[in-house]
Amino acid sequence: MLNKDKNSNRLSVKTPVNKLLDHKMRLTQFSIEQNADAAFWMGPDARFIYVNEATTHMLGYSREQLLSMTVHDINPQFPREAWPEHWKEVKERGTYTFESNLRAIDGKMIPVDITPHFLEFEGREYNCAFVRDISERKLVEEQMRSSQKEKDVLLREVHHRVKNNLQIICSLYNLQSGYIKDREAFGMVKECQNRIRAISLVHESLYHSENMSSINLREYVPILVCSLINYYEIGPDQIRVKFDIEDTFIDLNTAVPCGLIVNEIVANSLLYAFPDRMKGEVSIIIRPSGEGEIEFMLSDNGIGIPDWLIQPEKQSMGLHLIDVLISQVKGRLRINNQNGTRFHIVLKEEK
Repeated sequence: MLNKDKNSNRLSVKTPVNKLLDHKMRLTQFSIEQNADAAFWMGPDARFIYVNEATTHMLGYSREQLLSMTVHDINPQFPREAWPEHWKEVKERGTYTFESNLRAIDGKMIPVDITPHFLEFEGREYNCAFVRDISERKLVEEQMRSSQKEKDVLLREVHHRVKNNLQIICSLYNLQSGYIKDREAFGMVKECQNRIRAISLVHESLYHSENMSSINLREYVPILVCSLINYYEIGPDQIRVKFDIEDTFIDLNTAVPCGLIVNEIVANSLLYAFPDRMKGEVSIIIRPSGEGEIEFMLSDNGIGIPDWLIQPEKQSMGLHLIDVLISQVKGRLRINNQNGTRFHIVLKEEK
């Protein structure tokens, strides 16, 4: 193909290779121009060198206006003093995607995903950035957050009402116990009250927790034990309680049995391990084992549980309940009644 050179009377020959390159360049430019995402090129000085048609639609500026502007004019995230550091990051990383906001001609802030690409061409540095409007995505995310917030409020209210209802049951037990003359029956009613309080405290802990799906035993157990100490009017000079509890999170299905287990063991120590105002110590150690299990070591240095009482056929109500609860959460129990009483419980940690 012969073409006349405008600067001379000579005729030039356009080779098939040059023709192919010219076609590819026009195709590349056409593709970028027709891209639904905004695209613009800029140099190290943050001035726009090229913008496609989608950029003008997104921001409302004409192409001529944008080509006379800089990144600082449309993106508050990158004022002049922050631009050198950003350019350095783009140069080091090559390409990545981040969220930002662009200011349109009417002042409206548009949330966007920006994917810069660092390029070097003929000794000059460029940043070719593709920008996607994520307004709809942000709207959906906000709706989801709002919906989740409503669910959280409802779930929090459920835990609060369950806690209140359990406290009402405790109050009814307390009222009823005033009419009980039999000492043994009176004690049984009081034990039931404490068990209900242990469950109520689980729901109160969930009500105050961040995610309402789990409670931290490090926070829950000391409150439970302190309520028992106050209930049985145990003075600090009589029985000392030592806590060594690591952050251990369990869900509702495990929290209620765990709370009842701790309630039974500690109540048993406070009531029976130190007769005749005997002084002593109760130790509570709880920690994840690192093997997907949780270890509970609850002990006292009191008089110890008699051997015969540990036998399954002669167990007290409290020991029988502990066995049932540990089976419910697929745990394991060992009891050592030498030099006091030691309960070693291992539970499977629920994820």
